Amino acid sequence: MIGQHSKVEFYNMWKIKDLPFIGLPDEKEKVAKLYNQRVIFEKRGRLPALFLVDQSGAVAFAHYCSNMYDIPANDKLLQALDQIKS
Repeated sequence: MIGQHSKVEFYNMWKIKDLPFIGLPDEKEKVAKLYNQRVIFEKRGRLPALFLVDQSGAVAFAHYCSNMYDIPANDKLLQALDQIKS
């Protein structure tokens, strides 16, 4: 997860929620800009985006959400993961 929060905010969130994955604070939005994450102010800021990165570091799957509920289906993600593995 990458979010536009400070290191302290991220640390506190991970500690309180005991999240089982890695988080990257992106307070200056450098990573968000590298991946062209869209900003829509009427929708309260940055829209979610989901990326699958292969072992070489290349983006193998990208989904830019059109709203906060536009999440790819699990079967679509699993199919993309299978393609990365092969």
